Amino acid sequence: METLRGESLNMKTDKRYRPRVQRAFLRWYELNRHRFPAELQLLERTDRILKLTLPGLCSLITFDLIRSGTYFEINPTVMIDDDNFDLLIWQDVSVQKIESGYICQLCQEDNRKLYKTREHMWTEHLFEPLLLWINKSLMSAHWLIIDKGEYWCSARLNKESDEKYSSILLWKQINT
Repeated sequence: METLRGESLNMKTDKRYRPRVQRAFLRWYELNRHRFPAELQLLERTDRILKLTLPGLCSLITFDLIRSGTYFEINPTVMIDDDNFDLLIWQDVSVQKIESGYICQLCQEDNRKLYKTREHMWTEHLFEPLLLWINKSLMSAHWLIIDKGEYWCSARLNKESDEKYSSILLWKQINT
């Protein structure tokens, strides 16, 4: 598994490498790596997705930066048997270019902020909220609780194990 250290990944931020949102994330990460609890590791990289993890974290949890046209999302995802089981949080943005800059189409019209660049919007809507979630919620949790029914499934973080779910698919201790 490669870490996100410039040359070792062959993913310099010049334009011949992958989508602009991935290059923006990598530039932002280089400036903010000291704010993460550990060095991010690369699991997968295509034109559509940048899939990352943290060392020592339950291998079921990945951080997926996904691009689909002008829509972007970054999510801590729980994967079981190569299927997307659940999202622990969902951060998304839909970029619209207007004359004076960029706005998020998903924000309420009376609450929309104007951004000079897409990078500023991605940072505020995607990158910073993910980092905050990692440092506040993920790092304070000890357990990943998996719950599955016949037609539904859910995953959540918890500080303690939950005995009423003793027959559920999986508990995985993620932080000691």
